[in-house]
Amino acid sequence: MSHFHPDHSADLPAILWPAGAEFSLAGPEGSELFPSVASWARSLFEAGGAFAVLEDRLEYSLLEVEADGARVTTIWGNGELGVTGIGVPHGDVPTIGYRVDYGELSVAFSSDQNGSNETFVEFVKDVDYLVIHMAGNENSTGVIASLHAKPSVWGQMATASNAGHVIVSHIATSDQNQLDENLSILAANYGGPVTVASDLMCVDVR
Repeated sequence: MSHFHPDHSADLPAILWPAGAEFSLAGPEGSELFPSVASWARSLFEAGGAFAVLEDRLEYSLLEVEADGARVTTIWGNGELGVTGIGVPHGDVPTIGYRVDYGELSVAFSSDQNGSNETFVEFVKDVDYLVIHMAGNENSTGVIASLHAKPSVWGQMATASNAGHVIVSHIATSDQNQLDENLSILAANYGGPVTVASDLMCVDVR
């Protein structure tokens, strides 16, 4: 889990229903306004929780990831597959970005962030695919600007990290002209290939 805004976390109970699952669940530590991944899971799946009907169908372990952005946490390591996480700046919301390395292939997920933590650039250095969240426009101000990186910042981060390919996701605008402008600004700051994602899209990373 990257963070606990509803559009990034509300689907998990539906995914787990009705088959249940055995899994590891990683996510951010909590704050005054937002739960930790452990308290979030308890409020959903354990006795007295919103979806306690799932309790007997689930077996999971929990890992809380520090969200200050200062250190990298190992989420999973098994042979060629490794998953790591780091806190990213998303206003007052504890948020985690993730990187998956499999053999010589790497994919990173920016999560929602404003792009102000240079440590994240090092975290995704030389990644093959960088999945970004383009929820802000170049002229965004106020809360949106504090939460979401501008297209130029995404391009600069992708260039600085030497990302091989950028996948644009979490697109907030429904205005095609605005999206085209955002993509043009991204391209002016990053010279590599760009894929604009859509729901249920599969990207062949081989």
